[in-house]
Amino acid sequence: MLNVLFTDLDDRLGPFLSAVAVTLIATLLMLLVPPHWLFEFMQLTWMSWTFKITLIAFGFVYFLIAWTGEHYLFLWLARFLGRMRQRLFKQPKQRKLYKIVKEKLVF
Repeated sequence: MLNVLFTDLDDRLGPFLSAVAVTLIATLLMLLVPPHWLFEFMQLTWMSWTFKITLIAFGFVYFLIAWTGEHYLFLWLARFLGRMRQRLFKQPKQRKLYKIVKEKLVF
């Protein structure tokens, strides 16, 4: 059932992914080889290639840390905090209403 929901969203992800790609390309162009008119218009400062590559590397490392956190660390942390909250307040976890309704509809 979950896969069906995500495949329906694929059609709506196109504009978002296009915007992310255009933004990434524009950022890299401004960082690596800005046109002269843009350099003057935005009053950009000269940067060495070493510093430019360092900025790109920092962005890549940030992406890897965020992706790893999202797929591994934050899932574990959310489960851990949920268990701690249940133990602290002595209340069972409240189930989502749509899951309860779905179980009642299935015979």
